[in-house]
Amino acid sequence: MKVALEIGETLEVAILEENRVVSTLSLTLRAPGVTRRVVSDAPAKSSASAPASKGGRKRRAISPEGRARMAAAQKARWAARKAKADQSNENQG
Repeated sequence: MKVALEIGETLEVAILEENRVVSTLSLTLRAPGVTRRVVSDAPAKSSASAPASKGGRKRRAISPEGRARMAAAQKARWAARKAKADQSNENQG
């Protein structure tokens, strides 16, 4: 009888916890700025493997020159961050 009582109490605690989680999630989904996503059991379609439909938008290509400019800009950002970090390390040590 004691074991059955403990199992019943455990089950009741689990149900209360489930209700708390569900209510927290539902409040979160109702919060401003939260978008809802439809979740289904069907596997997600990958845009990379699926052929482009005739009515869909075509993927934009970046020219090699554009890629080079983007790489140069990123390297400049990394260099600036590294210089700032080196400067702060010198001031501390």
